[in-house]
Amino acid sequence: MDDWKVTECSHYFACDKGMCDLPAMTANEIADTIMFLRAHNYPKPSDCPETDCPKHRPACALGICNVAIGLCGDF
Repeated sequence: MDDWKVTECSHYFACDKGMCDLPAMTANEIADTIMFLRAHNYPKPSDCPETDCPKHRPACALGICNVAIGLCGDF
């Protein structure tokens, strides 16, 4: 994994883009995504909604995604 998309990891963001029918992630996919996000310091997703994100914070300007932190169950 070189990149991640919030619409592939979060039902909320997928539905916001009209993609509610995506299949659920497998346990292995979830574990791999969490490892990737933690190892890369919770990077912004390639499809980041920027200021339209309900979790938008000042740290977003530093490339740290609050949604990624929450998906990992950290903080």
